[in-house]
Amino acid sequence: SVDGEFGAALTRGLQRHVMAARAHELELDNRITIAIHPASFRAIRGLILRAIMTSMYLRLAKRLLLETDKRLLWKAAWNFGAKGIRSVQRHKSRLKRGEFFPPFLYISIINSCNLRCQGCWVDVAAKQSKIEVAAISRLITEAKAMGNSFFGILGGEPFMHPEILEILGNHRDCYFQVFTNGHFITDDVARKLREFGNVTPLVSVEGNEIVSDERRGKEGVLSKT
Repeated sequence: SVDGEFGAALTRGLQRHVMAARAHELELDNRITIAIHPASFRAIRGLILRAIMTSMYLRLAKRLLLETDKRLLWKAAWNFGAKGIRSVQRHKSRLKRGEFFPPFLYISIINSCNLRCQGCWVDVAAKQSKIEVAAISRLITEAKAMGNSFFGILGGEPFMHPEILEILGNHRDCYFQVFTNGHFITDDVARKLREFGNVTPLVSVEGNEIVSDERRGKEGVLSKT
């Protein structure tokens, strides 16, 4: 198991570094105290951090493989992975010819948001402004002609755009990452995103409830997310 691998790796590493450390004091009165050389302590700390990160990534990989819809995994691998690599290669070829067109585009589709996050560049007090479906579809179509297939969708809060599902559904041969606070992803919206199979919502969360609510400018934000 992941926990077993983590524990075994941590135990082996600790034993190796403790044995290599310089022991300045050793007491045997129902307890053992070992003073460890600073360099060994740093090595042990690094080992622990690496083991924790490895365990976390293994858990994530396990969930992706066993719990995620296989059709969605395939679409992500093809539209985001394979086609994304192709778009980078085309970008490099254009650069050699002295032409520039980015391999990935990030598009802000609306300036409205239900939160007031610290440091956000969007002026949510301004009059609402959003990209029309025809305009963004033309932009995406022109980008696809250049070999692009990956797009980041930004706001404000993108899911406040009344036609966002139409935008995403019109281009199922692309892959979209939507930067969102998650408050507008209802069960119906989630079902549509699963049907499309070309969207990853990136839900913003910071720290605990106190930190998150202060950062987002409202109470109860974390619990709602």
